[in-house]
Amino acid sequence: MALNVAHPESSSDDVVRLVKGAGGYVANVTVSTGADDLKTASMSLRVPIERFDEVLGQIAKLGDVRTKNVSGEDIPRRSAISSTTSAICTGG
Repeated sequence: MALNVAHPESSSDDVVRLVKGAGGYVANVTVSTGADDLKTASMSLRVPIERFDEVLGQIAKLGDVRTKNVSGEDIPRRSAISSTTSAICTGG
């Protein structure tokens, strides 16, 4: 999912809180600033499948959704099925 948000850093923090609150975790975070001073945060998230739609909806409310690409993954070594989504937050 790609979002346009006014404040990428605080929006990234909001995403982390939402994911952890749902019993998931953030697998990867990359925050960068481009040559044009546009800030970008890219995140890979793991969320229990039973909370996935709820968390995805909450993340979508943080900004203006530009694109959405969602994939699911069954992780047999874990007690719960997890799904993955990526969120990109760009100021603007």
